[in-house]
Amino acid sequence: MPPTAPKPRRLKVKSGCRTCKIRKVKCDEGRPVCDRCLSTGRVCDGYGVWGGGGNSFGSRPEGPRPREALFPQYQGLSPIGRKYSAAEQNCFEWFSCKATTKLQGIFCITFWSQLLPQACINEPAIMHAALALSSTHQKNVISSEYAPYSASNTLDKSDEFTLVHYSKAIQQLQPHLTPRSNNTAVSIRVALIACLVFANLEYLNGRYNIGIAHLHSGLKLLGEFRGYSLLGDDTTDPVLVLKPPRDFVDEWIVDTLTKLLVQANLHGVQGMPYPRLVVRITSAPLPSFTFHSVTDARQHLDQLVNDILYLAEDNQRLGASQSSKRERNMARRQAEVLTGLHTWHSTYKASQTLMKSTLSPFTHYGYLLLLSMYYMAQIMAAVCLAPDDHTEAIYDAHTAHFLAIVRHSNELRRLARHEVHYNPLVQYTSKISQSTADMGWIPPLYYAALKCRARRVRLHALRFLEFKPHKEGIWDTELTGIVAREVIRLEEGVDQGDMAIITDPSVPVEVPTEEEVMAMLTVPVSRRLHDFQLRLPDNLAGKIVITYRQGHRSSGTPLCAREYDLVKNVWEYSWSEERDWQSRIQRAT
Repeated sequence: MPPTAPKPRRLKVKSGCRTCKIRKVKCDEGRPVCDRCLSTGRVCDGYGVWGGGGNSFGSRPEGPRPREALFPQYQGLSPIGRKYSAAEQNCFEWFSCKATTKLQGIFCITFWSQLLPQACINEPAIMHAALALSSTHQKNVISSEYAPYSASNTLDKSDEFTLVHYSKAIQQLQPHLTPRSNNTAVSIRVALIACLVFANLEYLNGRYNIGIAHLHSGLKLLGEFRGYSLLGDDTTDPVLVLKPPRDFVDEWIVDTLTKLLVQANLHGVQGMPYPRLVVRITSAPLPSFTFHSVTDARQHLDQLVNDILYLAEDNQRLGASQSSKRERNMARRQAEVLTGLHTWHSTYKASQTLMKSTLSPFTHYGYLLLLSMYYMAQIMAAVCLAPDDHTEAIYDAHTAHFLAIVRHSNELRRLARHEVHYNPLVQYTSKISQSTADMGWIPPLYYAALKCRARRVRLHALRFLEFKPHKEGIWDTELTGIVAREVIRLEEGVDQGDMAIITDPSVPVEVPTEEEVMAMLTVPVSRRLHDFQLRLPDNLAGKIVITYRQGHRSSGTPLCAREYDLVKNVWEYSWSEERDWQSRIQRAT
């Protein structure tokens, strides 16, 4: 009897959402719901312990699961059973239904959608912190306009509610911060989550420096947490080396903290009462062919941006004291980052080609946003090892990348205006809320407005910045627009009372072509600002301070400072190192 041929093995779908696994089809692993399920009208059943699932209008419960599965309950501090007031219940409903959805931004961050709501149930400290954040978020939203800058110190009922729960959150955190804490891992998680909530609360209130101080506290806690190390790396400024977390809860916390730190470092915030800390992430290899989702692409790009910031910080600290061996090492690291960016872009294009027909408008928006960040990262990586005596002309070689940022931002603006039929995008761009916790299109546009000296390109970047009042964590379009407009005015040589050159209606509305840009005159090097630093205001009624030098680096140009009053809406104070020195000589004689 002839042997029977073995039956062919059926291929199993090992990854993806539960719905696609059951259907035995390839899942694109979109978050929170996959596009394959969304495009066919099915309900996505999510990714098990990794969350997600639901339909285009909201998530479904994934079934009964003990609270300890994600966040072990700290015995004796559970708010379960506590009676909340009607105001607290309404505030938490706002937090669950609106604040967390908006704050996570265009990229679905599990910290906001899953971890934080569950931590609220288990930990009273997080519950009170969330209520304080929700109250602040709601106050910003229900304002008829974007929260105006005001010198008023009076507190309304919303402010009082926020302060009460802010204080209660700090009080409930104390047991987690004592050396005798019953569960070190859980206590550190609670404290880290609280730091992240407090930082975003302070950003919403315009107290940026306090928000960064909370992030700094979170970094110190991470340095004490097992699996992480705080290294000096030949300098007194510490570098936090993050190893891959063993627990996905820790991964969500670290990922969110890292995103907020990248925001602050990209902003170049100065004047903090502590050393600037840089996060170094142990990078995961890029996928060989395509990204699983837009969130996957974002995570890999974040790693590359972190590498660039870490490399730039190393170069700035070591300066001219570097040995030839270290210089070669720095050049090697720069080459690796540039190669990584090239690989990321190739993978991005392959992913776009493969999923072009199934991309939802929401996901398409996310991919366009990533492309703007990518071009900004390309420029940053190319100039991060420039010597101290370099001229600002180094950015002229990257005008095409600046133009690409503006082009993609123009497309993002078009989507925000016209693709309003798709519910998630409406939710993202609606006037219902103007603040997210995640980074979006502001950093690339701000970078282009400051560093691109082709007038039409930087004016378009400024226009898009001022297109709609919006906040992305520490980034605020009103503040960045004020600063970018003043930098352009100083470099263009325009008097304070004559801003026509910046708002010139004769400048075409259409984004210029690359040929048009290359034919444009640029700002002379003698007028360009360098050594530019920004100090954000202490509150909504505070003052923006910028310091800079103008002209050739080799000419010993004096340090200058300007101050903007947010209440009066005017640049009212100017200081020059040269004028100060001359006045001292006059007084001495």
